[in-house]
Amino acid sequence: MRLIWILLVYGIALFLENLTLIVGVSAIAVVVLPLRTLFVFVVLGGITTFFLSINLNYYLSRITLSLSSSNLSVLVFLSGWERAYLCFKDTLGFGIGFQQFGIVGKQGQIMEIIASLNVPGLNRLGGGNVAPKLVGEFGYFGMGLLLVYFAYFIKIFWWFNSLVRGVIVFQSHIQVFFHSCFLMYSIDLFVRGAGYFSAEGFMFVASIIWMQRWIWRTKQCR
Repeated sequence: MRLIWILLVYGIALFLENLTLIVGVSAIAVVVLPLRTLFVFVVLGGITTFFLSINLNYYLSRITLSLSSSNLSVLVFLSGWERAYLCFKDTLGFGIGFQQFGIVGKQGQIMEIIASLNVPGLNRLGGGNVAPKLVGEFGYFGMGLLLVYFAYFIKIFWWFNSLVRGVIVFQSHIQVFFHSCFLMYSIDLFVRGAGYFSAEGFMFVASIIWMQRWIWRTKQCR
């Protein structure tokens, strides 16, 4: 059933030409599919792409991170990280403050390129994804939050992997749901995100609250 759902979402993503959805379902495939199944899945996917002559130019233009690119998604992504670096550098790592990204600080060279394409200020306040916004606004503290997230990401990833392999016993559907919310927030952080106050951000905070309550209850039971 996992494989069927993943194939279905891939079909929808290819039909809609949505790279973010492809990245998301690929991350899910890595988490929930056994290694052998994943390898066969990748090989069959490559063969299918070749024989169906699927146009990859749309996707390649969005994963080629270059200043010479005219793709707005790429430029917005690069601009977010460029401005995060400039904010970090100009404030000596203290950050420019909450919700000041794109308002305070230098706009950077890439934002000028975006303006030359007749879309000045595109995603100026959001930065394309949440991670550069965190770094630009909170400096070292923002980087620390990302490191903490990454540490828990690895821990929960291996929990899912152990669950799939049958190493640990399935405990709760709610646990699977909130762990999934935590893992998939990585898309908002590093691929495409609309800022802190989004539906994904709400579910991410809810997952943290639930996991803390789960840890507390587990300790109480012991």
